[in-house]
Amino acid sequence: GYCHLLICSCYAPAHYSLCFCARPNTASGLAAMLLFFALSGVLVALAHTRVPFRILPPRAGAFELGFTVLFALLLVSGPVLAGGIQPAGVIQLAYGCIATPIFEELLFRGLVWHTLNQVFTGKWACYLISTLLFGLWHLGYDDNIAFRVQTGLTHILLWKVLFGLAFGLVLGAMRLWRKDCYSCMLLHGAMNVFGR
Repeated sequence: GYCHLLICSCYAPAHYSLCFCARPNTASGLAAMLLFFALSGVLVALAHTRVPFRILPPRAGAFELGFTVLFALLLVSGPVLAGGIQPAGVIQLAYGCIATPIFEELLFRGLVWHTLNQVFTGKWACYLISTLLFGLWHLGYDDNIAFRVQTGLTHILLWKVLFGLAFGLVLGAMRLWRKDCYSCMLLHGAMNVFGR
């Protein structure tokens, strides 16, 4: 995901093999994207039946409309500025900037946030714990790096968690402000556009 580029640029001394910076192949990206869309469907069903958390804002206003248009422009401009639309690139873009943000925001700023809100009375506890869980969640991505790097795995995993925590702080702040998942999905997708 977005940590790929950041890890490669921030922590890639000469003695490390850069083979871990290669993007996953098209088939694995497509499979992951479809899985995240399916899991998102399960979370939406949960939100409407058993665990009521707010996905969409109660009323769409100028903020939501403007942010949606801005995100769409960012999403479309990526392949255009890169010099063309390649099927593998479109799949990776859709996976990283649409499927992943939808699923992760429904999970962390939706289901997890709502569940924590049932346990803790303060909004700051929900914010901090969901951010911590979101950071740790990023240990699960690119689990095959262990087989492709010779040294430095601990540092790579540390960077993944730190970037996840930083993104989680920003996304949690959006959740505190807007009180819905939709704004978080848009912000998450926009951040991933820049990080891919």
